[in-house]
Amino acid sequence: MATTVYTEPELYRLIIAYLSGLYPGKRTGPLSFLGDQARAVAQVVSLIQVKIQQADKDAVPVTEIIDGVLKSRCSREALDNWAFLFALPSNKGASIYGRNGAQVAYGGAGLAVGTAGTIVPTGALLTDPSGLVQVELTAGVTIPVGGSISCSLQASSPGYAGNLPVGTVLTWVSPPAGLAATLTLTTALQNGYDEESDLLLIQRLIRTLQARPMGGTVADYRVWGESVTDSDGRSLGIDRAYPFPKRNGIGSVDMVLTIAGSGQGRDPGATRTAAAQVFVNARKPDADTIRILRPYFPSGQALKVKAKIVPRPRGAFDWLDISGVGVALTAGTTTSVSVLTVGLPTALALAIASGSQPRLQIPLTTLSPLPYQRRVTNSAINGANTVLTLDSALPAAPGVGTVIYAGGSAVDSVGLAVLSMIDSIGPSRASGYAPASDQWKSLVTIGDLADAVLGAKDANGELLVAYSPSVGSGVGITIAIGAGAFTAADFVTYDNAPPNGPQFPELAQVIVLEAV
Repeated sequence: MATTVYTEPELYRLIIAYLSGLYPGKRTGPLSFLGDQARAVAQVVSLIQVKIQQADKDAVPVTEIIDGVLKSRCSREALDNWAFLFALPSNKGASIYGRNGAQVAYGGAGLAVGTAGTIVPTGALLTDPSGLVQVELTAGVTIPVGGSISCSLQASSPGYAGNLPVGTVLTWVSPPAGLAATLTLTTALQNGYDEESDLLLIQRLIRTLQARPMGGTVADYRVWGESVTDSDGRSLGIDRAYPFPKRNGIGSVDMVLTIAGSGQGRDPGATRTAAAQVFVNARKPDADTIRILRPYFPSGQALKVKAKIVPRPRGAFDWLDISGVGVALTAGTTTSVSVLTVGLPTALALAIASGSQPRLQIPLTTLSPLPYQRRVTNSAINGANTVLTLDSALPAAPGVGTVIYAGGSAVDSVGLAVLSMIDSIGPSRASGYAPASDQWKSLVTIGDLADAVLGAKDANGELLVAYSPSVGSGVGITIAIGAGAFTAADFVTYDNAPPNGPQFPELAQVIVLEAV
């Protein structure tokens, strides 16, 4: 039930009004006896109201929108109690109910390099390039005659940040003499995640309450898929399970699993998929057949999204690219890029000359669909080319022909908003077997992309985009499929014939331009 809550001043005025009627002619001012009594009662009642209001909110596990954000109405303590009461499974072990705890990323490996005979003890620490994530050696090693040995690694603290990909260069914190300063991951650190938030927990609880286990319903399969653990009871970090009943015939269920990540990083991989198959097989009805499928990202179908925007002042571009088509590089290193001098945009040249260090968008699509922004600190003529010096090194050298664009304050936020929107899309529902009771978006629409772009905010929560011009005028939000042309058309995912899974969308590149 809803409760009316009065502020302390409101309560004080109500009590004074009551006492004035009860004791006509008596002083009720702030320094009077009755005034003091009214103030004390107002303070007590105010505190009681807070308790009553919280009890009201804790009475039923529901969500509510506060300041435009979906949140749990229950307090953390009440939510944990509800989860325990309804035996919501957790990753903390069999018959331990409630909130999923944080888990360390594990399963990593890398080559320790050094002088033969060097001993690296168990627990030796390394840090990632950011210096924020520490990784530890799970078993000590001795460098052999060959000078290198594979060692097993895990994050030293639980959390999603510990998931580090293959190729990550780690630095030893206190390396013994004879050990190389760095180690490169040859096997990724995986399955690390943060403690389950109140919102995720209450959403999981609500799903369970609304669809109690019924011996193999669609809801059951989703719960089983999202509760997958390995043989040691550790969660495999399945973020979402998408069931497709009867897709492989009567009595069958196809289910696609994803993990938290971006693009193909949402694929749980063969090992986790196989473990999920074993886990669900042990819980499904005997008469059902279940296939656990990996998400499908077909080659040649990755999307390029071009967003032309009118930025707010906080999202302004550093220079105006009147052409709107960018500038092709004639050469590139990690610290500089070269363009034909005759093709150098006048606005960029003027910004460099003014000393404002204008930003460039430099795509490195093999590493990330988001552009890398770097400032130009200097320019120099070299034959027919102008060499632009960058303020910090790129993770890789851009290739000849790479097209760069004007940079600005809105670029990173808009790009991330587009990426997040596409990564929120589930598998194709084109087969017709996706259940009506479990809805998810399966289309990349111009409208949803426009909403994401317009909602882009900076670190202070300030909107960066004023509007995106009409798509009908040839600007605004457009999509290109693979090597195709940019068009203002929605992207429709498709189904595959079993045993393949339905298609997921994937972002190859996002380009953010100022509408001219």
